[in-house]
Amino acid sequence: MKKALSFILVSSLAALTLTACGGGGNYKNGLGIVTHIDSSASATDEAGPKGQVDSYIASITIDDSGKIVKCSLDVAQTQVNFDASGAITSDVNADVRSKQELKDEYGMLVASGIGKEWYEQANAFEAWATGKTLDQVKGLRLKDNNGHNVPDIPELTASVTVDVSDFIKAIEKAFANAE
Repeated sequence: MKKALSFILVSSLAALTLTACGGGGNYKNGLGIVTHIDSSASATDEAGPKGQVDSYIASITIDDSGKIVKCSLDVAQTQVNFDASGAITSDVNADVRSKQELKDEYGMLVASGIGKEWYEQANAFEAWATGKTLDQVKGLRLKDNNGHNVPDIPELTASVTVDVSDFIKAIEKAFANAE
């Protein structure tokens, strides 16, 4: 989690540098986080319950016209496992790395129909969002892909097959928090 917070701080500092070196215009920086626990699981006969917290993080810089000039996306995915008696079996002192920090270690490549790891898809979505307004981001056409809301526009279908709905919500929060 410390590294996820470091990601946020580095993104914010990069945005401040962009503001200071932008050569005119006013920029606002915003941070949005969407958290849910819907990947948690109850105990079964074989195993105890699993608690999982997924926090989708968007750090943005927007210009005077309301367009994104910098977008950084990440997910901090924290899992806590328990045995059947309810005792924690996870290492509570383990370093929890975000998906951007894990890079290829996240291991999505084997399940990716487009041959891209999670961070590559998130980076492609960041690049697409750059230059867009909030309305344009929220207006992205999506389609259902086995319960996942994935982009349904030609410029993203070859590069993003992960669910982007929480990214969009986090970007919306970041716009609301922009100062």
